[in-house]
Amino acid sequence: MPVGLLQTIKLLSRRSKMAIAMAVDAIIAAAALWMTYAAPTLELFPNFIVKFWWILPLASATTIVAFYVFRLYHTVIRFAGSRFFLNSMIASLFVAWIIGIVALINVYSGGGRPTAIFVIYPFYLMVGTAGIRLLARRLLEVQIYPTEAKKVSVIYGCGSGGTQLFSSIRYGSVYKPIAFVDDDKLKQGQSVYGLRVYAAKKLPSLIKTQNVTTVLLAIPSTEPIRRAEIVKYLQTLDVQIETMPSFSELVTAQATYSDLRTL
Repeated sequence: MPVGLLQTIKLLSRRSKMAIAMAVDAIIAAAALWMTYAAPTLELFPNFIVKFWWILPLASATTIVAFYVFRLYHTVIRFAGSRFFLNSMIASLFVAWIIGIVALINVYSGGGRPTAIFVIYPFYLMVGTAGIRLLARRLLEVQIYPTEAKKVSVIYGCGSGGTQLFSSIRYGSVYKPIAFVDDDKLKQGQSVYGLRVYAAKKLPSLIKTQNVTTVLLAIPSTEPIRRAEIVKYLQTLDVQIETMPSFSELVTAQATYSDLRTL
């Protein structure tokens, strides 16, 4: 997708973006229902869809209403988290059951059960609507904020400060965090937000192999003596050191997590 088109969409008003999202969801909802009956028989025009064509626009309209009620159109896609995708799954199930009940009353009143609508349709709908959002987020991240222009960074501190900092900068245009570093051995080797947590002794290797240029200190509540030791160690490495605000500055709202300062 051309960068110019993405930039144009990015600059649209909130209502315009919502209208685009609704239109895309309407198409996906109809396509998912068509696939529910086309995939098992490998028919381009399944008998069910040909005979009861009106159920396609009904599925589209129901999806838009359900997604609006579940506030899926009120979430900024760049910051969509696990709760958003959980709501997407619930909304998809809700749509499937509404369409399934309508089918029971109007289509299967003489016998039979719309099992495909209740079971397969919500899966296709969820995959389609969630997948298009993940794709859009990836395109926004890669094409509008190319990673080549970002500072390849490691976040030192995998506590609440480090994770909040990561959430603040992950989709920005300045930093590209690629790993966490933490002194807690229980966290080392774990994956947090998709990034691996390393011990401090692994930093020289990370800097060399991953072309790390910046270490972001995210240890606002660490004792001053320990903080000084960490800074002294980092100064021996060929990287720029930036630090997030102190705990008191964050509590008093004098600064935010993304207000980084160079040491």
